[in-house]
Amino acid sequence: MSQNSTVWWWHIHHDVLLEGQLETLSVRHGYIDRQKPEYQGPTRKRWMIPVKAVNRIPNEVKEAWAVYEKLYHEAKEARRNRTLSPTAMTYFRDVWDRRMKALRRYVAIVWKHRATLEELHRQELPGCPWDGEQLVFPPAPPSVPTKIVKLYRHEKRK
Repeated sequence: MSQNSTVWWWHIHHDVLLEGQLETLSVRHGYIDRQKPEYQGPTRKRWMIPVKAVNRIPNEVKEAWAVYEKLYHEAKEARRNRTLSPTAMTYFRDVWDRRMKALRRYVAIVWKHRATLEELHRQELPGCPWDGEQLVFPPAPPSVPTKIVKLYRHEKRK
């Protein structure tokens, strides 16, 4: 996807305010259903909403995402085509490293434009349980041991 054809979404990931769409929503919803605590699913899916005023996203954010998106697809292809050959593995690691560097740059640029993006977010999603860093989930039901919830949160922060 080019910078102009990117579909922008709020909260594809619970701890990312805004990002472009890299996979279908059915893939993301399926991942949430299989891998995330059940009580978090409704909140995650409820606030995963397309950005309406894409023209208000700063160009610097869009440009950084376009670089990341290109490397994301390149890394995905390299992973699909890697073999046991040292050359293929070296190429895969190089693309992966460049992808992660581009992601860190994107996050830093989003942070730089945080005030603008959070204002847009407030206008488009009134009542959203975003606390400035992540979606706030309802408390875990009593059937989910607190120890497991704490472990899950700890693992996510590593």
